[in-house]
Amino acid sequence: HRRKFPGMTLQLRDVNQSDAQRLLLKQEVDVAITEAEGATPSGIKSSVLITLPLVLLVPADHPATTARQLWKRADPAETLISLPADEVISKLFQQGLDRLRVKWTTGIEVSSLDLLAAYVGAGFGIGVSVLAPGAKPPPKVKALPLPSFEPLVIAALWKEPLPPLAKSFLDEALRHAQELRRG
Repeated sequence: HRRKFPGMTLQLRDVNQSDAQRLLLKQEVDVAITEAEGATPSGIKSSVLITLPLVLLVPADHPATTARQLWKRADPAETLISLPADEVISKLFQQGLDRLRVKWTTGIEVSSLDLLAAYVGAGFGIGVSVLAPGAKPPPKVKALPLPSFEPLVIAALWKEPLPPLAKSFLDEALRHAQELRRG
């Protein structure tokens, strides 16, 4: 994108959906790419870029081959490694557990999915995560799909009218997401 717009400056901010919406409404950003949870406020447009299925990351030598094997007990014995409770992945996972009537509280809270995978690989417990299309679990880790759990939705948010540079960026993001979905 920088080849197309050589004078472009880019600022990245790590914020949640509500903060991204606030920044859009205050016209402090042109486009936000964020986890989508619930409806967007009036005046903000959105487009789903990709949906990422939830998975449980377990140590590669763990005997379970499906997540269902972990639900045999209403309260799994293994330590759950998770992002903070207010993160969308954590909320989706707990909602899925509630539907299954399984109680599993976080034993280790981490700040990133990379750290979560490292802890699982080191044998500290089982982690809830997502895998991008075509991605493989990290070394020493295997992924158990959670097909009955709601996926994580990543969406682009914006307010119209978009400046040409922002419109071009959004179009490129939508095109790239379509390629990812096709595999």
